[in-house]
Amino acid sequence: MNKHMKMIQSNRPLMMDVFHPQFVNRFFEGVFDPEISTVSAKGAFRPAVEVLQTENAIHLALALPGMKKEDVKIELNNEGLQVSGERKRESQVEEKGRFYSEMAYGKFSRLFTLKEEANRDKITAEFSEGLLNIHIPLKEKEAVKAIEIR
Repeated sequence: MNKHMKMIQSNRPLMMDVFHPQFVNRFFEGVFDPEISTVSAKGAFRPAVEVLQTENAIHLALALPGMKKEDVKIELNNEGLQVSGERKRESQVEEKGRFYSEMAYGKFSRLFTLKEEANRDKITAEFSEGLLNIHIPLKEKEAVKAIEIR
């Protein structure tokens, strides 16, 4: 680095970075907090997620290539919806020479904090071809009821 150049660091996230967790949190502020905790080991597997919120539900899709539904666990607790599992390497590389891999393996855990509007009793999940789809229905909004004054 040139001695006249200064490294500038900012703790403020870019406002247009749609992949930044703070941006995503603001987008789903009303119903869903995609707060995420993950295994922090370097190179650990961290499945990608898509979130779609409609008027009636939240749809999560987690990319879990090479995994089976037996490798994944979904738990609902006071903190929220936790998806965890482990992606294992099928075989070890035993040959001598160089080995290069961009494939990530290991344990993962992702926590999705649900707001009160989520109907926790009706959550469903389906696993097909390496994609875990979770459907979280939203509670029906109660109609405004007028109270008679006596």
